[in-house]
Amino acid sequence: MAGRNGSGVFTVTNADFVSGTTISSSEMDANFSDVATGLTQSIAADGQTTITGNLPMNSKKLTGLAAGSSAGDSVRYEQLDITTGVKGADLTSAEPLVVGTDGNYFDVTGTATIATHTVAVSRHYFTQFDGILTLTHHATTQDLPGEGDITTAAGDIAEWQSTGANTVQCVGYTKADGTAVAVAAIANNALTNAVQTFSKTQSGSITALSSSSNSIAVDLALNNHYSHTFTEATTLANPTNIVAGTSGSFFFTQHASSPKTLAFGSYYDFAGGTAPTVTATNSARDRIDYIVRSSTLIECVWTGAMA
Repeated sequence: MAGRNGSGVFTVTNADFVSGTTISSSEMDANFSDVATGLTQSIAADGQTTITGNLPMNSKKLTGLAAGSSAGDSVRYEQLDITTGVKGADLTSAEPLVVGTDGNYFDVTGTATIATHTVAVSRHYFTQFDGILTLTHHATTQDLPGEGDITTAAGDIAEWQSTGANTVQCVGYTKADGTAVAVAAIANNALTNAVQTFSKTQSGSITALSSSSNSIAVDLALNNHYSHTFTEATTLANPTNIVAGTSGSFFFTQHASSPKTLAFGSYYDFAGGTAPTVTATNSARDRIDYIVRSSTLIECVWTGAMA
């Protein structure tokens, strides 16, 4: 049977012709047709052939491949991340830090400052620091969480991704003591853990309070300053979410035509231990300035009859 025999051996329809005999044109045409079929089923060197079946390599290699660059491409051996999950040899802290290729998890010894890495593009790796050293933040070469330098401690672990040759992003940093990485001070940003001087006015809003069933509910988590226009005789109830050090003001406006009274919860403390009496004049304005001393004590200063 003409064609390949399943092992790659190709035969033609007619046997070899004998020298000195007449060759039948039909036999010759049949053999040439078999050869054409065989060539059609072969792989063209210029890439014209579409493969229609698996290619058993018989433990042989494909050599000389170009590097894959898009989905569906083959990849070269060096493109594979064969170091995933492998502990590499220890790295000595230095500038730059030379990242090994024998793993993707490294102990870093020494105390030298690190500002850059010598590493190929598209590496994903981890470093565990054995001691105290400084990682210097740079927006390109060594981009760190918090946008500031990090002082390591023994047992801290950094996770890195190289976005270019010798260009790395720290995509995760776990401190051995479980605390978060400190955020560096950023110009023109207000921080909760730094001494800062404001060069422009800082204004707080005022939250309006209402009275229901003769009680004014106050949630100190909402604001520092509050206002209330009387609609009924009422009590300024003890606030929720009280935190020592919170301060602000209450602004009261009396009813426009029928003055009301105001009592106070037990947490409010006034000079002399006596609660004030709101001004009983239509549309009068009174004010309390307060500071929280403890979860059950709010020291108050009363200013009455503002108008």
